[in-house]
Amino acid sequence: MSRLNTAAIIGFVGLISTAAAAQTQWRVLSRPYLEARSSEPETDAALRVLCRRADNVELHVGADAGVGQGKNEAVSVKLESNGKTIDLKGVSKRSEDFEMTGGAELVATVPLDHPLFSFLTTGKPVTLIGPSGKKVSPWITNSKEAVEKFVKACRAT
Repeated sequence: MSRLNTAAIIGFVGLISTAAAAQTQWRVLSRPYLEARSSEPETDAALRVLCRRADNVELHVGADAGVGQGKNEAVSVKLESNGKTIDLKGVSKRSEDFEMTGGAELVATVPLDHPLFSFLTTGKPVTLIGPSGKKVSPWITNSKEAVEKFVKACRAT
């Protein structure tokens, strides 16, 4: 076997093991900004939240699952966790990473006291149910600490 073939096989095996070990990555920036994204390369965010003022935020939900066509059409998703459900309504827009992924997401402006935030701080995994009824499970995990930090920072703005 040539060195080139051996290197290609090793690279492929490394790529498979990286994808299998992918985990959700959270980041909270000083603006305040909240993002949940898989550690897999070239993926869309599951959730992005931008603090506009202390009383409202801009939600970007489900780009990783593809919500709508990204053409400003009305869309809705359901989130399930711990026996409870939340309905989110908004418009479908191209994701921030559209050029790379072709993703679309639900975008909406909601108050900071929206039930979504207490929903995400239960510490339980969340399932997303898209407009077509397709379930993404678990859609988000381990959100409690990051969401609490974001809400606190946004309230302080």
